Formats: sequence, C-alpha cells, structure tokens
Amino acid sequence: QAGRTVRVALEATIREGRGKTVVATLRGEDPSRYYLVCAHGDSDSGGPGADDNASGVATVMEIARVYASLVRDGKVPRPKHSIRFAVWGAEYRSARAFIEREGDDLKGLLGVMNFDETGTGAERDAIYFESNDVPWNETLLRTPEKAAADYAGRPGFWTEYTTNPSQGGTDSYAFLPRKY
Repeated sequence: QAGRTVRVALEATIREGRGKTVVATLRGEDPSRYYLVCAHGDSDSGGPGADDNASGVATVMEIARVYASLVRDGKVPRPKHSIRFAVWGAEYRSARAFIEREGDDLKGLLGVMNFDETGTGAERDAIYFESNDVPWNETLLRTPEKAAADYAGRPGFWTEYTTNPSQGGTDSYAFLPRKY
C-alpha cells in the first residue's frame, strides 16, 4: 500500500543426513509405565516440510512445554504414569529403532499419540483422527472427536471432523501389530 517493493531470496540445500531422535520424559508417579507423544522431525525432498512435519514437531514440543510447566508450577498434579515425548530423526526407521531399543521396557507403553501434519493435513477445512480401524483406539478417539465437535465451525477452526481408518503412512504404525 505504501508503494514499496519487497524482494525475498532463499538459498536452500537439500542433502542426505543422519536424523537424530530426541526423547524427553515427564516423570510420572509410576515411571515403569508411560505414554508416548511423538512426531517425525524429517521431511522428504518432495514433501511439504512445514506441515509434514514441522507442524507435528511443534505440537509435541508445545504439549511437552505446557504440561511440564503446569506440573512444575503445581497447577496440575504429576501424572500417574510418565509421558515420553519423542521427535523421530527419521520417521519409520527411528520409530522402529526405538521399539528395538526399548526391548522388554516396551511392555510399560500404555499408548502412543502421534502427530503428523497437524498444520493442515488436507485440502479441506477439516480435522482427521486416525485410526478407527484399530479396536483399542475406540475410547481414545472419543476425546479429540468431542473437542472437535465443540470447536467445529467457529472462526479459525475446522468446519468438519471425522475419524478414519489408517492411511498407511506414518511412524506410529510401527507400534501396531502387523494385521493393522
């Protein structure tokens, strides 16, 4: 509007590298059992890196930051079970490596909440929760579905929401039995 011209330049290098996985734990009263909140930190050269998956990484980091702050400040009690926050260096490979490294400790894993493309994730103004074809997700999916119903159609929020079956392409599937 002021008649000024803005020029922006970007120099980028795409290279292969070894991804680094970061795991942090909010210790629970019973540290032998835990929930895992995760996202993959890598993006392929053809993917929308800001959404797939910088948005998922930002979601995991913000959940960890806020929850740890609330516990530290005494605003919420320490969780009953630990919560581990992970950002995988390489989507599938890192999730599988975590599973292998955990070994018998994986028996203490109570559930996985994976955030993949939380920025947009779709061409439509919608939010999706996966995967409704995994039987033990039934109860878990009701919570975000209820929150989605509370906000659907409000300014700045999605117009529709749904659960859907596995789309077959994210790191959390490494935690499922093969038939799923």
